[in-house]
Amino acid sequence: ESLTCILSLISEDNLLTAIEEKNTSGEDILTQAIKLPESLQCILSPLPKKSRYEAIIKRRPFRNMLSLTIPYINSLKTILSLLTEQDRVKAILEKDFLDGSVLHDSNLTPEALETLLSYLPEENLLEIALRKNTLGQSLFYYVFQKPELSKILLSLLPEDGKIHFEEESKQEPRGPRASSF
Repeated sequence: ESLTCILSLISEDNLLTAIEEKNTSGEDILTQAIKLPESLQCILSPLPKKSRYEAIIKRRPFRNMLSLTIPYINSLKTILSLLTEQDRVKAILEKDFLDGSVLHDSNLTPEALETLLSYLPEENLLEIALRKNTLGQSLFYYVFQKPELSKILLSLLPEDGKIHFEEESKQEPRGPRASSF
């Protein structure tokens, strides 16, 4: 309640600037509230929809808010629910410092993957899963690292994507690059 009260005192024009203000440790208020979905709701709700997207995709070094919320599924769901449909897709696909997206995050959990993919258009899932970061790794690479993720991806891919998944599983390296002897 006190957070809502304080934020209500700030004009809409200055709210994004206030939210982006950093403390002495270099953290902004969203980063500090990452484990608290109710606080994220209070912070983001008063922002205009366009400003919500801007606040979410801002780098906090190397990663945006969606990547930071991967371990905190309720916070991830709260943030996604506050974005417009178009902004959700843009935020999920927003490139990070390795030219990947939140879907390339090594901390990806089954619930987070399912949540993120459920917000993407089904007809684009295969194309999205095939996108590679600067290391040449697609979503398939990360899924092969964690078998529990493959079930989720397979359940959401259209039929032609499942066939491609099977083909990729035969080609994609599953661990550190093997050295030749």
